Amino acid sequence: MLRITKNRLTPHRPGRTFPPFGPERIITKAPLFTPSSSPGTTSAPGAISILGIGLANIAGTLTARWLGKHYSRKNLLALIYFLRTVMSALFIMLPITPATVLLFSLGMGPLWLATIPLTSGLVAHIYGLRYMGTL
Repeated sequence: MLRITKNRLTPHRPGRTFPPFGPERIITKAPLFTPSSSPGTTSAPGAISILGIGLANIAGTLTARWLGKHYSRKNLLALIYFLRTVMSALFIMLPITPATVLLFSLGMGPLWLATIPLTSGLVAHIYGLRYMGTL
């Protein structure tokens, strides 16, 4: 991939130019949004939100795998990305309380890694198993 730097095209160096804006930032940033994350208070709401994301991740990934066998993977991916957007927008618009952080964690958890079985299924279907390593 090429990028423009000082009016020249230079090779893109992964990890050096673009900050990560994916769901991986949720696990590190969402617990910080809890009102009890100020000094001298307990970190239980943050830990519970990470637990909620992890448990919901398992259910969401297994559900996406099953749905990918029975429905269009392309449409399911579009639905997952749409629901991620809705969840993120609601989290930004609502007041930040331990309850909203927990609800966001439980809502985003199933959507977080649910794209993996669908994307790998699409790559295997379109390009064949030979190119699964490029994923």
